[in-house]
Amino acid sequence: MSQIASSLKTVSSDFRIGDKSSIIIIIIIIIIIIIIIIIIIIHIIIIIIIIIIIIIIIIIIIIIIILAVAAALPASSSVFIFSFPMLGADEEYQCGLDDESLKKACRELNEDPKERLGALATFREWIAQQKWLKTPTDARYLLGFLRARKFSQLGARELLENYWTIRTKYSEWYNGVDSGEETMQDILQQGIYVPLPGRDKQGRKIVIVRLGEMDPRGKRNTFDDVMRATLAMFDYILLDENIQVNGWCSSST
Repeated sequence: MSQIASSLKTVSSDFRIGDKSSIIIIIIIIIIIIIIIIIIIIHIIIIIIIIIIIIIIIIIIIIIIILAVAAALPASSSVFIFSFPMLGADEEYQCGLDDESLKKACRELNEDPKERLGALATFREWIAQQKWLKTPTDARYLLGFLRARKFSQLGARELLENYWTIRTKYSEWYNGVDSGEETMQDILQQGIYVPLPGRDKQGRKIVIVRLGEMDPRGKRNTFDDVMRATLAMFDYILLDENIQVNGWCSSST
């Protein structure tokens, strides 16, 4: 019996030793697995960081390219819609109409190239008598009113009076407009109104109106700011003599 008991103790002792060894091995395996997982996670984080850095570098490169292109453009390009040159009242006028527009002006607007300067002189004389009326008197500007009323002096006078009455009534939309100011540039760059280059088959200027670019909540720009930019843009467009004759049209997107 004593021999049997001794044998059982030996077996039990061997079992404990084997059980402890198994636990140690399992713990070591778990630690190794945890270390491997940590290494994998670290590698994934490093890869994500590298991807983010690459994206940032690409964005910076794109911004640099855009700024370089913008800097290479003529100075007037950023405010192109206000860069149309104005003539003084005493400067020599040269007609800016192309052949088709000139024919249309003569046919539909009662414009006579031989009488054009005389009509301008008469219009200017009347303006000089209106002490309250402070308006540009350069040829291109005044011809817009004469052409809009088919060279009727009375019609052009009434239109000019109404035009400046509106500008006075809503002076916050017209006065002190500076195309170089930050707010104005921001609105122009939003591309709410995009005048396309050239004209359509009827000679009209095409303006794309991108209503989706507007900020209805007024967080970026106020309604008054948008109106100032819009009216200034159309003031510019109507200085183009061909547009004075053929008009313009818009398309909304």
